[in-house]
Amino acid sequence: MYYCMNLSASGDGQAVLLRAVEPLEGMDTMQTLRAKSRKAKSDKLFADKMLANGPSKMCMAFDINKDNINKVDITDSDLIWIERADTVPEENIVSTGRVGIPRAQEWANKPLRFYIKNNLFISQK
Repeated sequence: MYYCMNLSASGDGQAVLLRAVEPLEGMDTMQTLRAKSRKAKSDKLFADKMLANGPSKMCMAFDINKDNINKVDITDSDLIWIERADTVPEENIVSTGRVGIPRAQEWANKPLRFYIKNNLFISQK
């Protein structure tokens, strides 16, 4: 089963679809969790930039699945939380069309995908 993570708030269209993260710590744990999901056993480590550079990879690296985190209020959770980071200058934020959803027709090309310019931890530019 492949998972993805979305954060939602009240109201229509009030959500963020998380598709990749840049790991800042805990890479050893992420390596272990990702290795558990491999179909063929291997001792080869994932490159840091490949640990969580896609929706399912990110969920595997953080052990996110529908049984442990589905519909959890992250404002009141010990399992997962989001912290404020340094502000990224607006000129370093790239906005593009979404990836891999051709059936969304006109919405596929709307600039609803955001990432930090030159970031190595995303799946596609």
